[in-house]
Amino acid sequence: MKAWYCIPSARPVAEVIPIVAAWKERGYGVALQRDLPGGRIPGADVVFVRQYLGYAESVNFLSSYVLAELPEVDWIVTGGDDTFPDPN
Repeated sequence: MKAWYCIPSARPVAEVIPIVAAWKERGYGVALQRDLPGGRIPGADVVFVRQYLGYAESVNFLSSYVLAELPEVDWIVTGGDDTFPDPN
C-alpha cells in the first residue's frame, strides 16, 4: 500500500521542509503545488508551480496527477502546509 500527501503550499521554503520531512519519514509520497517562483522544496517528490485557484482545485489537481501517473498509490491524504502527521 502506498499513500501520498497532496497539498498546496504558500509558506516559505524553510517552514515547509520539516513538514515534508515528517510525512516522508512515515513513508508518504509528497506532492505540492506552489504559486511562487523557485518552487522546489527539498524532499518533496513532485512540485508543481502553477496559479493557485483555491484549496479544492489544487488538491484535486495533485490527486488526479498522482493517481494517473502512479498506479501503485492506494490513498491520498490532504491537509495543510503546517500539518504534521500523527506521530502515533
